[in-house]
Amino acid sequence: PDHPSVASSYFNMGDAYYDQGKLEEALALYEKCLAITIKVHGPDHPSVAASYNGMANVYCKQGKFEISLELWEKSLAISIKQPGHDRAVVALIYIGMAVSHEEQGTYAESLVFFQKGFDIMVDLHGADHRRVPYIHLANLYQKLGKFVEALAMLVMGLAIVIRVHGPLHPNVGTCYVRMAICTKYLDKLEDALELYQKGLDVITLVQGPKHPSAADVYNNMAIVYKIQGKYQEALQLHTKSLDIKKHVFGEDHPAVAASYHNMANLHVSMDEHDEALKLNKMSLAIRHKMLQPDHPDVANSYQNLGDHSLLQNKLEEALEMFQQSLAIKIKKQPDHPHVTSACMGIANVYFKQGKLEEALEKYTQSRDISIKGKAHLDAAFAFYGIATVYDKQGKLEDALEEYKNGLGIFINGRQNDKEVANSYSGMVNVCKKLGKHDEALQFEKEAAAITTK
Repeated sequence: PDHPSVASSYFNMGDAYYDQGKLEEALALYEKCLAITIKVHGPDHPSVAASYNGMANVYCKQGKFEISLELWEKSLAISIKQPGHDRAVVALIYIGMAVSHEEQGTYAESLVFFQKGFDIMVDLHGADHRRVPYIHLANLYQKLGKFVEALAMLVMGLAIVIRVHGPLHPNVGTCYVRMAICTKYLDKLEDALELYQKGLDVITLVQGPKHPSAADVYNNMAIVYKIQGKYQEALQLHTKSLDIKKHVFGEDHPAVAASYHNMANLHVSMDEHDEALKLNKMSLAIRHKMLQPDHPDVANSYQNLGDHSLLQNKLEEALEMFQQSLAIKIKKQPDHPHVTSACMGIANVYFKQGKLEEALEKYTQSRDISIKGKAHLDAAFAFYGIATVYDKQGKLEDALEEYKNGLGIFINGRQNDKEVANSYSGMVNVCKKLGKHDEALQFEKEAAAITTK
C-alpha cells in the first residue's frame, strides 16, 4: 500500500477528479499521495512538491487562498533546493502563486509572482515560444488598469498564435477581442470596433455565426456603441447576442440573464427606465432560479437594480439592493475590488440622504479596498466621493486634496474625459470658496479644454 506506484496512481486520480470539478475527492487523493511520498522519499522530494501543487490548486478553487499560498510556498522551497532544479517547475509554481493572488483580487502581488514565472519561461524557451503566457499576463495588466501594457502583451501573444495555428484559429479571435477591450478603455472607440470586427470574423468562420463567443462580441460592440451614444445600433447588437444565447442555451440560462442585464443598462442610458427595470428583474429571476443565492452574478443583479433605483431617486429601494449586493460580495471575498461597487452605491445613497458621516465611511472603505487590491480607477472614484463629502462639510482644503488624488489617478489611468472634467469642476468650485481664484481659473481652463475636445 505504500509503494511509489500507488502514490502515483493516487496523484493521477486526483488530477482526474480535479479536472471534473470534484475537489474534495481530488484533495483526499492528493493527501494520500503526499503521505506515501513523504514516508517513502522523505519531506524534501520533488514528488512531495507535486502533491503540494495539486492540493494548492484545489484550495485555490475552493477560495481558501491563504492555505493555497502556504502550499505553493512549501512546494517552492522544496523545488529550488533540488540539485540542478527544474526551472520550468519553479516557473509553474510562481504562476500558481500568482493565480491564487489573482483570484482573491490582490492583483499587484499576483503580477510580481507571475512576472517571475514569465521571465523564467522566456529565459528557458525564448520570447516567441508558444509556452510563454503573454495572454494571461495581458489579463493581469488589464485588471490593474494598465491597458497599454496589456495591449503590448496581446500583440505578442497574437503573433505567436498566428505563427503556431494560422490566422483562422479560435485563439486568434480571442486575442482580437481582448485587444479591442483594452483599446476601448484607452478611449479609442473606432479602433476597438475594428478589432472586435476582426475577432468576430474569425469566430464566425471557425466556430460558426451562432457560437456563444460571437454573442459575446456582439455584446461588447454594443457597449462601445452605447458609449458613442449610438443607442439603436447598440440595441440591435444586444438583440443579436440575446438571440444566439437563447438558441444555444435556452431561455433560463445565466448567459441569457447577462444579456438582459446589459440591455437594461442600455435602456437606462436611453432614459427608458421602465424597460430597464423590467429587464433587470428578468435577469435577477433567472439568476435566482439557476444560480446559488450567494453567486456573484446575483450580487451583480442587485447592484444593477440599486443603480437603477438610485437614478430614479428611490433611495430606500436603492439602499436595500446595494446592501444585498454587498452582503453577497463581502461574504465571498471581503477585500476583493468587486466589493467597492456596492460600497460606492451605499455611499452615494447616504450622500443623497444627507448622511455625510455614513457616506464618508463607505467611500473610505471603498478607497481602502481599492488601494489594497491596486484597483486604482476604483480608488479614484472613491477619492472623488470623499472630496464631495468634505466639500459639503466645509472641509475645503481636505476636499481639494482628495479631488487632486482622484484626478491624478484618472489621468494616469487614462480614464475617459468625463471623469477628469468632473474632477476639475469640483476643484474649481472648492478653489472659488477658498478664494484661490488663480488656481480656480487654471482648473477652469483645464476643464474647458477637455469639454471642448
